[in-house]
Amino acid sequence: MGGGIRVGIAVTIRVHLGRRVAEALSVALRPDDVSSPRGFRLVNRVEGDYLVYEVTCPTCSTEDLLTLASIVSELLLLMYSIPRALG
Repeated sequence: MGGGIRVGIAVTIRVHLGRRVAEALSVALRPDDVSSPRGFRLVNRVEGDYLVYEVTCPTCSTEDLLTLASIVSELLLLMYSIPRALG
């Protein structure tokens, strides 16, 4: 298989959760930021009542796109389900 085309991709997820929940989720998800798949960078931060998650892959291959889709799907599931489970 050849080298293939590589592209730089950045995805930003911004979810309104309320400041308290956004801060709690930010801390809870921080270990995922450190142990991200090779070639990916995950960073989260709180902006007011929003949890903002940035996923970047500066040199994504076509295979990496599947990993990116999986990461985004998992983050959205966590951001949706954890606050609902807590209250």
